[in-house]
Amino acid sequence: MASGKRITRRQVLRIAGAAGGTAALAACGATPTPQVVEKVVTQIVAATPEVVKETVVVQQTVEKVVQQTVVVEKAVTPAPSDISGQVRLWVFPMTDNDQDTIWTPLNNRFKQAYPKIEVSLELLPWAGRREKMLTAYAAGQQPDIAYVNTDTLSLFGTNDVLAPLDDVIPSEVWDDLQGNLQAGLMWEGKRLMFPTLLIGTGYLYNKKLFSEIGWDPEKPPLTWDDIRKLGADSKAKGYFMTSWNTTNWGDNWITPLWQAGGNVYSKDLTKVQLTSDAAHETLQFMVDLFQNGWVPKEGAVGTEQEASAVAPTNYWITGKQTLSDVGNPNITTNTRAQAKDLEFGFVPVWKNKRQTQLGGAGCWGMFKNSKAPKAAEAWLLWMIAPEQQGFYGSVTKFAPPRKSAWQYWAAEADPKKFVEIRLQYLEMNQDSSYFWQEGKITCAPQFQAAVLGMKTVDQALSDAQTDLQKIVDDWNAKRKKS
Repeated sequence: MASGKRITRRQVLRIAGAAGGTAALAACGATPTPQVVEKVVTQIVAATPEVVKETVVVQQTVEKVVQQTVVVEKAVTPAPSDISGQVRLWVFPMTDNDQDTIWTPLNNRFKQAYPKIEVSLELLPWAGRREKMLTAYAAGQQPDIAYVNTDTLSLFGTNDVLAPLDDVIPSEVWDDLQGNLQAGLMWEGKRLMFPTLLIGTGYLYNKKLFSEIGWDPEKPPLTWDDIRKLGADSKAKGYFMTSWNTTNWGDNWITPLWQAGGNVYSKDLTKVQLTSDAAHETLQFMVDLFQNGWVPKEGAVGTEQEASAVAPTNYWITGKQTLSDVGNPNITTNTRAQAKDLEFGFVPVWKNKRQTQLGGAGCWGMFKNSKAPKAAEAWLLWMIAPEQQGFYGSVTKFAPPRKSAWQYWAAEADPKKFVEIRLQYLEMNQDSSYFWQEGKITCAPQFQAAVLGMKTVDQALSDAQTDLQKIVDDWNAKRKKS
């Protein structure tokens, strides 16, 4: 038992010396000795979870000279923010029920941290979203924040509707982005968007059909030569190899062009480079796909309107295609849901002169002239935190663009593998950031004419070069005047 008498300093020193001389004495009922006990207190902070360790020095009298560590977990909720205002948010469908699966949980969390900010969310259709945002801005009815893809950067940059985010978002957050994503967010030296999901598309392959056409079901194609052989072998057995769309500017033009060693635009954005050897090789590859019957002819379209008017047939799900259509990570889970007996494998990033592919991102953009800029900034910073990015990616089945968010990404095995095998090959540059819509609209009719045999490869590329160069020249002329 511990004594209740007061112990003098001299007694303390004498007894401490004796205890230090032999541990056995302390264990056999020697006079109690005051000692320091470290108590480690773990605080779990809501809203932004972090572990805070503090050492509390406690002086107490004990019978035995022992040290004990007491671990206490205590939920500590920081004081809610005083920032107030209404944030108008425009988003577009990512799941079958975004309101319940994404936004109700996120809004409830946000309200705990920012009770004085009201989020007015509008879930809008994808069609015409770019035009709708520009029209709203011109009328002074723009949202404070909207979901914007990197392929809209040149459109919104040219029209000067997005506020730069360089000073809004801390540098360490920018540095946390995967790969060279930042290169695809810059317009005129300013970063206008911040990613909320990572876009990296690719293909699956049907293992059963591979065996049927004489291919090793464990060895997917890698090189362009492999792709050509797979196309011929698939056609010989009555199958398509994959599907192709001449309006798919990113997957079906920029990516193979990069693989062939080319670019659409020069780095200084003064020259279109569609008459290069790499561009010729790429369009010839596309022509071979269509004219040899390795891909369905309905993909030869000149406009997005033509593409949407074609009744699509899913040759992949119906077992008529050895490779899937190009798709996002959720092509894995969709395939398992729609074709339960289809055993698939993962196709690596294709390789020609280079092994690379276009990367992209779904982003948040903050519009200029916000009526509640501080509230909008608060929402943006909260939404791009690792926990929120991880949650958003888990529900949408897209990978989070921040490295630190991957620990919160509850991805199924297939979508995660789909992303991981191509992550190191994703790139962004001037082709992915500038003149996206202009390039697609200008070149798709020329590509269509080439694959249908209405123009030669050289003629189609020459005509596309002339038309697109004029757009670039006009843009540069306006740039010099401003």
